[in-house]
Amino acid sequence: MIYIINSEHPFPLSTDLDVSDIFVFLGRVQQNLSSLFSDTRGIIIQPVRNWILKEYTVSKNIEMDPLA
Repeated sequence: MIYIINSEHPFPLSTDLDVSDIFVFLGRVQQNLSSLFSDTRGIIIQPVRNWILKEYTVSKNIEMDPLA
């Protein structure tokens, strides 16, 4: 399990572009971990598309539509 903390500059999740930015960030994490473990074939560190997001903290300053 990998924990990534990004509280200084949290990722917004309002648009498709925001979601794309998260996947770009996670791709960089994948590359760094693969390099760290010398995993050139993707056996130890699976592709990001196979990762499962277990927890996401929603910032209290994000306005939420109660009907959404």
